[in-house]
Parts: sequence; structure tokens; C-alpha cells
Amino acid sequence: MNPRWLSHGPFEYARTLYRAESGLVSYVAEVQRHADRVRQSPATLRQIADHEGWWEAGNETSWALSFLANDLLGRHAGAPAILRYARLLPRGEPGRAGYEPGAGSWEAAFEQAFDITPDEFYRRFEAYRAILPRGASSRGEGVSRGGSGDEPSMGVEGSNPLPASSFRASAPERKTVGAETPPLAKICQAV
Repeated sequence: MNPRWLSHGPFEYARTLYRAESGLVSYVAEVQRHADRVRQSPATLRQIADHEGWWEAGNETSWALSFLANDLLGRHAGAPAILRYARLLPRGEPGRAGYEPGAGSWEAAFEQAFDITPDEFYRRFEAYRAILPRGASSRGEGVSRGGSGDEPSMGVEGSNPLPASSFRASAPERKTVGAETPPLAKICQAV
């Protein structure tokens, strides 16, 4: 079964991208808002994979974890990979009319779309969570670019949970949105 954070998270991620692209919010401030929420809870990404764990962790915390996980996937493989993942998922029930096997399982779809196993991603997400910037303002402090300007450093130089080589081309700097916002038009074109 598809993890709940991966079925719900893309909605929050896309919504935030749209709002940031429209100049309604700062993407960096939204990352910070979710990071602040997640810091208040011991809940893990694995915990919110199912319905019971989602509600046990609390709706706000679960949405925040889901957003941050999808943000990290977008940084790792590019936002279009999230849509590729959805297209690779099996559809329907085996043996029934209209069944499409896709990649065969959510785990296989995940690995094909993001070029990382789910277990490795869970491990890297916890490392990412541990270095999320603390108390940054909506002025864009906290999430910064790494040395070359091409990969985000999550506010801690040299501590990325994903190596720089795993990051695809990132967004150009934008005054109204923040340097870390992938341009929505580019995402749509790539899919």
C-alpha cells in the first residue's frame, strides 16, 4: 500500500509550490513553518505511513512531515519525479478488468522514480530532519545554497543527508519567492 505521506504529501507540496510561485508565500518560510511543527513531535515518517499512525501523530504534524518528505524528494530527484512516481503505481486490483500493474508495487515505483530505495530514503529523511534550520524568519534565513549555488545546504554547510551529486538542477533565484522554489512552469513542462 502506498504510504499515506506519499499519497497526501504531494498535494501540500504542489499547493506550496503554487502559492510561492504566485508570490503569496515564501517557500523558505513554508519549509521553516513545517520544520518548526515537526520539531515539536517525536513522530517519524515511517509512523505516518498508515492511517492509524497518521492520526496518532496528529494531523498537523503528519501534514508537516509529508510536506518535508516531498520537499526532500523534489530536491533529490526533481519535482517531476513525484508525478512519475504516481504514474508508476499499480492501478486497480490484480485479476480485475482495467488492472494496470505499473512498476508492480509502491516500493518498485518509488525506486524507479526517485533512484533510491524507500528504506534509504527514510534514513536520509531522518538525517535531513535533524539538520533542518531552527527559528529562521520568513526573510529567507535558514535554508541556504551550498558552495556552488546549485544544491541546497539545508542551513548547515557540509551536512546534506543527500550528496550534492544527487541533486538535479535547482531553481533560479527569484526575488518574490525565494531561491529554493522550483518554478512551477518548468515542472509542468518536464512531465
